[in-house]
Amino acid sequence: MSPLHQLARTHRRGIAAAALVGTLAMGAAISTSSASANRQHAAIATTPAVAWSGANSAIEEPRFVLVGNQREWASLWLEHIGQRADRDARGRPFSPEIDWDRYAVLAVFLGPMKRTNAVTLVSVTDAPDGSLTIARFDRRAFQTNTIGGEPNEGPSVMPFGLFVVPRPAGAEVVFEVNTQNLIGRPSVWTEKARIKGLPPLPARP
Repeated sequence: MSPLHQLARTHRRGIAAAALVGTLAMGAAISTSSASANRQHAAIATTPAVAWSGANSAIEEPRFVLVGNQREWASLWLEHIGQRADRDARGRPFSPEIDWDRYAVLAVFLGPMKRTNAVTLVSVTDAPDGSLTIARFDRRAFQTNTIGGEPNEGPSVMPFGLFVVPRPAGAEVVFEVNTQNLIGRPSVWTEKARIKGLPPLPARP
């Protein structure tokens, strides 16, 4: 074999090896991307698309609600807002409109409580097998000082949180609240409610 032919063969082998390395690298990148996508699917929300939270709900009893349609949402919103609800010219109350094909509402009402400003959403996670969606919430709490030897617990409030999140995929939705009352200590997640998940949306024609 001439030196020219030998050089050409060596060059072709180099190209083939480079192509193989490139293919393996691309496969690894796709695999990593898929794993990342799976992790993102498992944790469907840490920051809600929209949130309403505060200390003064008109709903006075502890309640945990999953809402998946406008009719139930309008009823819950009016109950929560009470006499503060905005109304149209005919006296009908307004409620925020939500894209129910993509989103649902997780609603938390903690009932009478002190030293709390609001409810916050920590995470919403779908189990890989579709059996459960776990939603975790915390209180936006604060500390008070003692005045004249008497404990000052602050006023009694009705803390709440309404969170618009991607529609949970779990057959059941578990509401967990951090029951650790000491600021700065590790969270203690306590199940407060377990609710049937949302039905699948009908297929569009």
